[in-house]
Amino acid sequence: MNNQAKITENELFKLVMLRKVTRILPKNIGYRLAHYFYNFESPKVQGVDLVIETNQGINCLINTKDLIGWTLFFFGEYEKLTNKILLDYVKEGDVVIEAGANIGTETLLISKLVGAEGKIFAFEPSPHVFEKLTCNVKLHTIYNNVQLFDCALGEEDSTITFYVFPKKYHNSGIGGKYSNWENTIPITVPQLSLDSWAAKHQPNRIDFIKMDIQGAELDLLHGSSKLISTYRPKIFLEAQENQAKLFEFLTNKSYTVHQIADHGLVKLSSAPDYASDWLALP
Repeated sequence: MNNQAKITENELFKLVMLRKVTRILPKNIGYRLAHYFYNFESPKVQGVDLVIETNQGINCLINTKDLIGWTLFFFGEYEKLTNKILLDYVKEGDVVIEAGANIGTETLLISKLVGAEGKIFAFEPSPHVFEKLTCNVKLHTIYNNVQLFDCALGEEDSTITFYVFPKKYHNSGIGGKYSNWENTIPITVPQLSLDSWAAKHQPNRIDFIKMDIQGAELDLLHGSSKLISTYRPKIFLEAQENQAKLFEFLTNKSYTVHQIADHGLVKLSSAPDYASDWLALP
């Protein structure tokens, strides 16, 4: 056994033992314990590629050094409130657009929810993240209802600069056209507007749009004005910035906007000036 294999074996043993302990503890205590003994941000942690089963019974390829993979490994679920919204509002037979699919944790859940009669169109522009997304979709073979696009969504068809983190970064799935953070790498990716995409693909219906695109939400909405007016989908978005303009766009389209909270949806009469997740209903 070579040295790298030995390191991986030791790390995997540590992971398995630690998960057994964290799973019997209250989550807040388990989280602190897991982070203390297996800090995915530490350069000493190599990370292990594993296929695990999520709390929703879905097989998913993860790496334990990645934030999403670490959370799924120890707790079986990432973005619990987002998943609850999907479980409550995505129905069998729905057609869903997902912007910023990352490695596919929500893509796979949506695929399961819409079933054989539904469809999900998932967009992810980061090349190394798209590779893992593709692997996860291939693992999830219950339905042939996922179509992947390796491009960004925005206000128009163009080529844009997109900022990504290195593949071994502890949250390598995060990136965006406005995410020029320290240690990011600028790459060039194609961008589509949803209006031009819909004109080409002619979907019969669009029931739900989910977006997690690091500050580019308003661009996506501006590029999907016709689609939104035609299909009237439910819209989930992370309102990280431009909250007033996002709220104005959605209410001008005759949507009611709700903030997603631990206890449920809170209808908004105006835009809050802080980042939060929203569900807009027609």
